Amino acid sequence: MIGGPGAVCGHASRKRVTKASYRSASIAARSPHQVFTTDAYSLERLAHIRQTLQISPNSFGQRPFALERQGPLGGLYAENARWTYGDVVFVGLNVPGSNNNYVHAGECVSTKSARTQVECDADNAEYRARDAANIAFLAGL
Repeated sequence: MIGGPGAVCGHASRKRVTKASYRSASIAARSPHQVFTTDAYSLERLAHIRQTLQISPNSFGQRPFALERQGPLGGLYAENARWTYGDVVFVGLNVPGSNNNYVHAGECVSTKSARTQVECDADNAEYRARDAANIAFLAGL
């Protein structure tokens, strides 16, 4: 998270980031390869973000503009969005850190992760489906 608590975020919105919202966003942005103690499982966090932040066809900010979302509002791949400004097309894709949420064979169960093999398998299934959706969304440009 850039700026930390109290920082001004966004170009148009100029909202102040509170300590609670900064912590919440920081938790959501953590790598699935970090050791988790109190954080929710990564796929549950993603579902929560989709259901709470990707529920409008418009952007955030003081002057919202229309977004073309890949999936249904609040549903799968709703976080993928594109919009045009002038002659330029902008695209926002869900490509999370730590290798796009893909877990290589033999790297799941370690001292760096509290995840189980079942959770790693679920993460890899989510990665494959989301990566295919990202590629399809880009192909539609």
